[in-house]
This record gives sequence, C-alpha cells and structure tokens, in this order.
Amino acid sequence: MKDKADKKTIDMLKEPAKTGAERQKAYRERLKRQHTAVRLDLMLDSVVMAQLEGIMQVMGEGKKEVLNRLISAEFTRIVNQQDFKVSQIINQ
Repeated sequence: MKDKADKKTIDMLKEPAKTGAERQKAYRERLKRQHTAVRLDLMLDSVVMAQLEGIMQVMGEGKKEVLNRLISAEFTRIVNQQDFKVSQIINQ
C-alpha cells in the first residue's frame, strides 16, 4: 500500500494509460453502440484518392466530412429526379 504523503512512488493500483490504438478502438465501439456511425473500409483507385485529397485540401475538410457531403449531395440529386421511385433504394 502506498503512503498517502508519498508523491514520488507510482500508484500501481491505477489503470495504465491507454495507447492511441486502444482509445481509437473504444471510440469506434462507442459510436457503434450509439448507432451513430458505421465503419467503412475500402480501397480506392490511386487517382481517385489523389482527387479526394485535393478536395480535402481545397475545402479544409477531412475524409469523413468530404465523403459525407458528397454522398449526401448525390443521394439528394438522385431522389429529386422525376422518374425516381423509392422502391429503387428499398428492398435491395
């Protein structure tokens, strides 16, 4: 047991600090439990990745923000077409 007046000895009962990977894993699990995010893991063509990085740089946004914005805009464009039917995206 550690002396309460001892400020130099490490408290061995405390939980050790988490690594960056452990914190990131906990963050992803928390978002998954809250149903606020879904993980997307994919490979892009190198040209498309360079284009994405260019968009990120010009817009001052991260990958997540750029992809969210572009996908939302494209989805809105599709559903606002005259010949769009909800059944095109449901029951697939």
